[in-house]
Amino acid sequence: MLKPYFMEDVPEFNTNEFVDKIIANATAAGVDPNTVLLRIPTTANSSPANDASYASAILVFLGDPKGKGAVPISGGRQLYFFSQPRAIEKLEYVKEHGLYGLMLDPRSTRGADLNVSDSRSLFYAITTANL
Repeated sequence: MLKPYFMEDVPEFNTNEFVDKIIANATAAGVDPNTVLLRIPTTANSSPANDASYASAILVFLGDPKGKGAVPISGGRQLYFFSQPRAIEKLEYVKEHGLYGLMLDPRSTRGADLNVSDSRSLFYAITTANL
């Protein structure tokens, strides 16, 4: 799973370089890439106390689903989220590297994504991508 375990990883958790590190560690341990399901968290917070969802990033904090994937929240902190282009990029990564598949991982039980028919939804972007 592309989960930032250390605070210094939060700003880069959605980059391909971070994915490369995770996949390299797994394959070095003997894992077959064809069995890897790339699990991406929909958000990562600069504060462990904040459990905001992707839907909140877009609807409450007015994040741009096609933007850079960060919105300011209280106290000068940032809420990082997978933007639609980043999610599609990860789908391309999965295909290019022969991984098993892609999974969206909600961080919040209050609603990870928007309704799947909403064009701002991550699921919508992934399922309508022309790859």
